[in-house]
Amino acid sequence: PDPFAKPGPESSVTFYEQRGNGFHLSAIIRKYTAARVVVQYGRQEVKLEANKIYDAIGLLRSLQYDVEQFNGVSTDTSEVETKYACFRLSRQASALGVRIPPVGEKKVVVPGLDSLMAYIEDLFQDKIAIARNNIENGVVDFDSLSEFFRPGKDLVDRGVGTGVMVPTIMRCRACYYSRGKNLF
Repeated sequence: PDPFAKPGPESSVTFYEQRGNGFHLSAIIRKYTAARVVVQYGRQEVKLEANKIYDAIGLLRSLQYDVEQFNGVSTDTSEVETKYACFRLSRQASALGVRIPPVGEKKVVVPGLDSLMAYIEDLFQDKIAIARNNIENGVVDFDSLSEFFRPGKDLVDRGVGTGVMVPTIMRCRACYYSRGKNLF
């Protein structure tokens, strides 16, 4: 993909540390995966196995969706719609130490994100296809969560999730889950 997000041997990806105010994949990947920076040949980089990036696919898709929402706002957009569209990206920018431009003035870009997502989705296309097939057949298992809660997707709850016995429709804005160990 891009010069600072290179696929390597054994499905690993190397992200080169960047400087300046802006969204940089290396910082995003470190935040979403707890990867560490190493110095290789005098250059700071983050090297990560593709399956670890796939585990963060929900967060990366959320960032893509948030950037799309932010960039879709214009000076003609109502204040309520602007707050809804920009809230998550402004929170993420703050967490990463990035200043975003005033709404409607300039587009936000995350260099390499789209090509990284295309690479990961292509690499794991069989796994994604199985998850989508499971969902179509009414099965949502752990591996299907990132497809079921895909950012931008509308979901209908018929009382199971909210406890209210009135059907509720909601739009998924973010998807996050993690793997862990427990005693069972």
